[in-house]
Amino acid sequence: MLWIGLLAVLFGGIVALNVAALRGTIEAGKLSAETAALRTQNADLSATVASESSFWRITIRARRLGMEPSQPGPGSFLRLTPRQRQATSEAKRPAKASSPPHVRRAQSRSAQVSGP
Repeated sequence: MLWIGLLAVLFGGIVALNVAALRGTIEAGKLSAETAALRTQNADLSATVASESSFWRITIRARRLGMEPSQPGPGSFLRLTPRQRQATSEAKRPAKASSPPHVRRAQSRSAQVSGP
């Protein structure tokens, strides 16, 4: 009689393990479906962002808002001079105004870090 009770407990444990495994499988299936749906949604959003951020679409919307492309003026470009002319042009420039204290501290720190 004892062995019948022992077998009943063992079979009950096996059934409980199978039920827990089945629940885990069902949960994994739900998570897999949710992951697939989120990936599809992410792909749709990426396609929307790509189409909304195209050059021509932005240009058309900017014109509707009254914006115009900028036109480079004569002062829009840097003019680099050779070192000998640069040294003479610096001598002709007026003295620079002193920098605010926080800028001087940052400059002195960068000079200390870079060193000789």
